[in-house]
Amino acid sequence: MSHWVARFTEGFTSVDGDHSVVTDRLVPGLRWATVEAAHTDFSSHLCDWCPRETGFHQADDVSARPEFSRLRVATIWRAVTFELATEQ
Repeated sequence: MSHWVARFTEGFTSVDGDHSVVTDRLVPGLRWATVEAAHTDFSSHLCDWCPRETGFHQADDVSARPEFSRLRVATIWRAVTFELATEQ
């Protein structure tokens, strides 16, 4: 039987436009019968995140902050995406 699960990713974009992923993991213990149910469940908790077809995304421009500009980081971002999983 198939169900939808959530994947959390987090990373940054350099001032040169290179993307780096720092975290990429499945969120344990969450599953939904449909992607619509997953969106509905998460939308109340992630109200300041931008909805996307496959989940939610949030990005923060940190280019003006000295601690990030020294590392040449322009944006930090995080996302929750939903993917179809099949029981083994």
